[in-house]
Amino acid sequence: MGMLSHALKQVCSVQHSHINKYGDIVLDSIESLPCRFRYIDEVQRFTNREGITSDAMLWLEPTANVTEGTVIYIDGMYFRIQRITKARKLSGSTVHFLKCMLEAYYQVS
Repeated sequence: MGMLSHALKQVCSVQHSHINKYGDIVLDSIESLPCRFRYIDEVQRFTNREGITSDAMLWLEPTANVTEGTVIYIDGMYFRIQRITKARKLSGSTVHFLKCMLEAYYQVS
């Protein structure tokens, strides 16, 4: 149990997949995980230009089986994990939760 377990009231589907020898993405399994999800609607300003760095954020248990590039399905949309931050206290090495930055991912079938 992580520090945010009490707040992980939503459920997302994690799609575990691999790329075959033809370059196709092949779905291996789908796993449901408790999470906390929110869209990002802020714009960050870099010198003279604007850019949105991520589309959404996702918080997961510290034991969640995800990596950068993993595809998540939540709220009727697919997202790909851009970056994972392992949340630790300043004085320890225990990971309390995972914070994931997501980008919208559109699958073509």
